[in-house]
Amino acid sequence: MSDAGKRVLIRTWTVLRETPAIAVLSLFLLLALTVDPFNAPSWHDGQRLLQLLALLLIAVLGLHAPTTNTDQHMNFSWSWGWMPAGAFAFGLVSVLLSAWPRWALLEWSMTVALFMAVVIVAAEFRRDPVGSGRYTVVLFYAAGLFYALKVVLAYVLMFAVGADYGMAFDVQELFPGFSNVRFFGHVQTLLLPFLVLPALWWGKSSRQRVLWMLVPVLWWMLVIASGTRGSWVAMAIGAVTVCIFARGTAIPWLKLQLLGFVAGLLLYLLFVLGLPELLSKPAMYLHRNADLVSLRGRELLWGLSADWIAIHPWFGLGPMHFAQRLTEIGAHPHNAVLQWMVEWGVPAALLLTAFLAAAGLRFAAWVRNHQSLEVVALLAALTGAAAQSMVDGVLVMPISQLLLVLLAGWAWCLVVPRPDPAATSRSNAFRWFFAAMTAVVMSCVAPEVSHLQERLEAHEKTYLQGPNPRLLPRFWIHGWIPA
Repeated sequence: MSDAGKRVLIRTWTVLRETPAIAVLSLFLLLALTVDPFNAPSWHDGQRLLQLLALLLIAVLGLHAPTTNTDQHMNFSWSWGWMPAGAFAFGLVSVLLSAWPRWALLEWSMTVALFMAVVIVAAEFRRDPVGSGRYTVVLFYAAGLFYALKVVLAYVLMFAVGADYGMAFDVQELFPGFSNVRFFGHVQTLLLPFLVLPALWWGKSSRQRVLWMLVPVLWWMLVIASGTRGSWVAMAIGAVTVCIFARGTAIPWLKLQLLGFVAGLLLYLLFVLGLPELLSKPAMYLHRNADLVSLRGRELLWGLSADWIAIHPWFGLGPMHFAQRLTEIGAHPHNAVLQWMVEWGVPAALLLTAFLAAAGLRFAAWVRNHQSLEVVALLAALTGAAAQSMVDGVLVMPISQLLLVLLAGWAWCLVVPRPDPAATSRSNAFRWFFAAMTAVVMSCVAPEVSHLQERLEAHEKTYLQGPNPRLLPRFWIHGWIPA
């Protein structure tokens, strides 16, 4: 083996040993976008099972890791922690008052575990923010590359096999692994800001930059092909935000993103609009005749949310209990703040919103004084996700949940000062509490895991009658509770 190969292996082993949570989350992303190892009844359920496995691995590895690895880098600042702690206290009361406590406890404990995972990830990033950040970007690019290869394969198969059966060229098939392109739109919002970074870092010549840009260009083509308006709004707000806070540092990043958009548009015109028509293949497109200003039922969900908030203002319906009201439109209100208000109550929602808004503003202020290409992409991704969560279920889907944990932990490590050495004993207790929350999550999902297919079939027979049956995902693909 060459010296370069040995150095890569040594670096990889160091990352796995010293930052197990980052390694597990990165592996989750690679698998969730490429394979379904559980052979679940749907990709959504397979991704959820991968998420549960990732949390379990982080908990187990954390308990067995030496205390000197990351515990000394943890920070528990009460000036920040009282807001989520208060929200979780209100949420626990909501669990106890809910109609289906097991489902409510599942949502509550999962949310607590995800917030705690952010602290663990931040502790790991704090050891070496620059090195861990670049490692994460490389894995993001690898995930984008693998998914791009899947898209190319799907495209080729539509021409090679579809013609034999008179099948249409269906743009939906360019999004393998996602029953709804909006779910992939969440991933695009969170990953696309990082996919141009390798070209900026390592594109020493025009040819090298072109090669590095192949993946982001294809992802831009998918953004255009999907017609997902939430992603467009999110990326536009992210771009404006980095212009305000990163200023001149953001210019190279913005130029490459604009170049990627233009090249992606040309690919869309050539391979999605042009070639199918040239070969006289019937075409099926997404959202081509859609009303761009239509809320597509969101106004009904938001109206129902307002009604339920008025009836249950203090503790809400119970965590996840929007999915217990059979709206036939959605299992969540497509707005993160409304979701917390409806399900956890207004006080919990205000505390969570205030905490996240304050943390976001603090990170944006930090970016103004510590500018680099990585933090420009990080700010764009987090700002875009926050915007998209106001019109979509970014905080509901398993891939976007764990991606947010990874990115929020990265941002958190940059803005929160290093703790004092006395934090080690508290961090040990923190890891045990995280393991306990993970155990609660596992116990709550245990009744469903062994027979997801049967539950899905029963759900379809009961609820999915009529000419246009719909699955409305929430925790599982069948959405509604109890199912």
